[in-house]
Amino acid sequence: MHPKALLSLFLLLIVHSGIAQSSVAKFDNAFALRDGIYTSYQELLNNTPGFPDCILQSTSYIENDPDKIKTTRLNYYKAGDENNVLKYTSPLFATVLKGKLNVYYQKELTPVYSKGTVCTFIYTKDPVTYNKNNINTAPFYSSSQGQLYANPHRGYQSFVCMLDIQTGEVKKLTKENLGLTIARDSVLYQQFLKIKPGRKNKNLFKYIAEFNSRNVTFLPTRIDMSTTEEE
Repeated sequence: MHPKALLSLFLLLIVHSGIAQSSVAKFDNAFALRDGIYTSYQELLNNTPGFPDCILQSTSYIENDPDKIKTTRLNYYKAGDENNVLKYTSPLFATVLKGKLNVYYQKELTPVYSKGTVCTFIYTKDPVTYNKNNINTAPFYSSSQGQLYANPHRGYQSFVCMLDIQTGEVKKLTKENLGLTIARDSVLYQQFLKIKPGRKNKNLFKYIAEFNSRNVTFLPTRIDMSTTEEE
């Protein structure tokens, strides 16, 4: 069959299957994800949170790091219905609140600052310490006999992480990790291999931007999701 005929047949099948009724848009910083709790990256790709318009609520914090949360000790409620709190028992991949994407990584929900096929965010390990009574003290300090003193062995540890929206993998941004994703673009990958050893993240961001522009991910819009629900 002629290629043009195949394309026409494919488009016809799309229309009849209803896919064409849902518009899509480029996934970037301007894209509006639907608010809610996402249990998997597939839900993120479809812009269909497993718990639409819901907000997480933690009932317990991990000792020595109050920013971390236990997925077994989470509740959730529908936005605007705070009095109806339910126990959360599903997997957790990400949340979106007021359009802001937060990825679950290292037992923390961290805001994504750059969206695209490869998203980036900064993970920061909080140096908060506790005394023997598990009372939270100020950062960079620990407690001894009721007195606070500087703890030079603890400090904020920050590093850039990447989320590959096509695979759902979340990793620390390194040349090796980024290379596994860039390899899907054979032309760009040949340039990427020329990066000299020891180059810092600034050079990697250039390739993330280039990869995202060459390998655009399109997601269903929020409007289509609400239309689907009404149907």
